[in-house]
Amino acid sequence: MVNYGIATKPWMIIPIGLCFAAVYYVLFRWAIVKFDLPTPGRERDPDAVAAPTADVPAAPTEHAVPAAPTADAVPANTDA
Repeated sequence: MVNYGIATKPWMIIPIGLCFAAVYYVLFRWAIVKFDLPTPGRERDPDAVAAPTADVPAAPTEHAVPAAPTADAVPANTDA
């Protein structure tokens, strides 16, 4: 902080910065929601397929990985 000693109220930079951050957040959030602007994580994916419903079973994928055995499916070690 080079100018801290000669500034009139150097401590005011923190509350002013927080106020500007709040104004920018509210303004951009409003604009993104109001105009449905695509942002990273919110963009529409035209190739996306609708999620399967309970009536329609999900189609198996070509490269499906078999499920690992659960603890119930593994025989217990009876060697004592």
